Amino acid sequence: MKFLYLWPLALLVLIPIIIIMYLLKQKAVDHPFSSLFLWKEMYKNMQANTPWEKLKKNLLMYLQIATVLILIFALMSPYIKSETTSAGHVVLVLDTSGSMNTKYDDGHTRMEVAVSEAIDYVDKLPGDTSISIITSDKEAVLVLTDSVDKSLAKRRLNAIEATNYMGDCSFGMEMAESMIAQWESAEVVYFTDTYVSCKTTGGYIVDVYSEQDNAVVEYVGHGTDSEGMLTVLAKVSNFGSKELKTDINLYGDDEMLAVKEVTIPSGDSEIVYFENLAFDGKVIYAELHDVKDALTLDNGCYDVITEASECNVLLMTEQNLYLEKAMALMDGVKVTKSNDIDGFKDFLSQEYDLYVFDGMVPAELPKNGSMLFINCECPELYTVADTLEGILLKVKDSKVTKYLEDYSFGASKVKAMEVPGWADSFLTAGNFSAGFIGTYGTQQVCVLGMDFHDTELPLKSEFPILIYNIMNECVSTGMLSASVVNAGSAIKVSGKIDGAKPVIERPDGKNEELVGTIVNYTGTNETGVYEVEQNADGEKLSEVFAVNFPKNESFIQNTPGGSLEAGTSVVQATVNSSLNLRNVIIILALILLCIEWIVYIRR
Repeated sequence: MKFLYLWPLALLVLIPIIIIMYLLKQKAVDHPFSSLFLWKEMYKNMQANTPWEKLKKNLLMYLQIATVLILIFALMSPYIKSETTSAGHVVLVLDTSGSMNTKYDDGHTRMEVAVSEAIDYVDKLPGDTSISIITSDKEAVLVLTDSVDKSLAKRRLNAIEATNYMGDCSFGMEMAESMIAQWESAEVVYFTDTYVSCKTTGGYIVDVYSEQDNAVVEYVGHGTDSEGMLTVLAKVSNFGSKELKTDINLYGDDEMLAVKEVTIPSGDSEIVYFENLAFDGKVIYAELHDVKDALTLDNGCYDVITEASECNVLLMTEQNLYLEKAMALMDGVKVTKSNDIDGFKDFLSQEYDLYVFDGMVPAELPKNGSMLFINCECPELYTVADTLEGILLKVKDSKVTKYLEDYSFGASKVKAMEVPGWADSFLTAGNFSAGFIGTYGTQQVCVLGMDFHDTELPLKSEFPILIYNIMNECVSTGMLSASVVNAGSAIKVSGKIDGAKPVIERPDGKNEELVGTIVNYTGTNETGVYEVEQNADGEKLSEVFAVNFPKNESFIQNTPGGSLEAGTSVVQATVNSSLNLRNVIIILALILLCIEWIVYIRR
C-alpha cells in the first residue's frame, strides 16, 4: 500500500486535544434525589482541588479518536499499487494532432488528459522498466528513448503539446513497430482520440475522445465581377448537438467588411454569400462571432486574393452553365468560350494557361498550358475501362479535394478510368477512378469522367469548391505554389534565382530567412497570415499566403469508442488502474460518526 499525500499526518495533533478534553473536570450540576446513598461519592468529588480528573473509559472518546484517525488516513489517499505491465520495455505513443486541442471536459483538453494518463501509467511501472515516448501527427517524433528514469519521462510528457497538424497515431505506430522488433518483451500504449489498429504492435488504446459541441468555418472562397466588386462565400458547419444561431463576421486585412446572421441545424452545413464588396486588399477572413465551443482554432478561416497576372482560359464546350458560373469565382481568370472543336488549331496561335475540354477533344492537343478534360475520351493520355450507371462517387484525399474530405455524390452515368502512372486519383467509382490529376511531361492535366448534368454535384455546395480547387491547381502562378494551405503543409517558394534569399514574416511577427531562393517551406505550424519578401534587381517582391486549421481535425468520425474493439482490453478509457482506498475509508468514517451519534443519544 502507498500514500499519495503525507501532509495529513500533521493532523495527528488533534488526538491529544480530544484526550485533554476528556481529562477536564466536568462542571457540577445539581440534581434532586430521594436517597443519601450517593453522598459519599459526591463528597469525594467536592474534595478535588484541581480542574483535572482521572481519565475514565469513555466509548465516545474512543469513537472520536478512531474517526479522526480514519479521516487522516483518507486524506493521505492510500492506494494499492498495481503494476501496469511486466514487459521490460514500454512505448508510449501520444497523438498530438489538431483534434487533441479539443476540450475533453470543462477544465481540460484531450491533450492534457492524454498526458495525465501517460504520467499515471509511468508512475505504476516497475522501477527497471525502460520507457520510450513518441509523439505522432503528420509525422512521428521520438521524444525519449529507452530510459529507466521515471522523472525524466514525466518531464518529457509534461512538455508535450498538441499541434495544429492533421494526423493521428499511424506514424507513431510504424515507429513503435520498428522499435519493439529488437526487444523480447514490450508493450505499446496509444493515447489518442482517433482509432488505430494495434494488431501489429500489440498493446492497447487509451481513448481520450469525448462528445463536445463544435462549429467550424470550413472554407472561404472569393471571386470578382466585371466591375471589380468582390463576392465571398464561406461554408459553415455545425457538429454540435444543438441548433447554431450566430453571426459570421467577414474581415478584409483586419477591417470588418460585412456581418451576416446564420442559423444551422445540428449536423448540417450552410454556405454564406457576401456580395458586392468593395475591397482591394490581400487577405479575407471569415469568423464565427462569440461562439464558445470545444475547439476555437477552427472558428475562422482565411483566403488570399492573389495579385498574379491574369490567367487566360479556353473553354471548349457546347453548353455548361454550371461550369461557367463556378469558374467565374476565380479571381483574375479570363475565359474564352467556343464550341468549334474542328477549328481548335486556330486557337493555338494564342497562348492559354488552361484548356478546358468539356465533352469534346481536338485532334491535336496543345503542347503548352494545363488541360482539364470533362466527360472526354483521350486514348493518348488515359484509358476508359467502362461506362458505369447509377453509381456513388467518393472523394479521396488529394490536393484538389481540400475541404471535401469524406464527401460522396450520385451519378447516373460515369466513365470509369484507369489511373495513369503520372497521375493521382481524387474521385473513385467502385474499383475505378472517376477523376485524377497529375503532371504529364511539363503540363498539368486533370480529368473528370462524368458530365456534370448526369450528377447531383452541381446542386451541392461542394461543387464550386471542387472547381475552385482544380482551377487553382491548374493555373497557379507567382512566387508561391499556393495561397492557402493547412497547418503543417509545405508550400513551395520560388523566388528569383539572382535575387536575395526570401524572408518570411510569420503570424507571430518573427522573421525567418530561407536557405535558398527556391525552397519547400515547412514552417507552417501556426495558423494566420505569412508574408514572403525578396529583394531582386533593386525591387522588393512581396506575396502573402495563409495557413488554416485543418478542418478534418474538427470532427473525428473514426473514434476508438466507435470501433469494433470498443469496450475490450484493446480500447480503454484509462490506463490499467490501481485500487484507490480513499472513498472506502471515507464511507467507514461516516459509519463511525453515525455510531457515535447513536451512543451519545442513548447516554
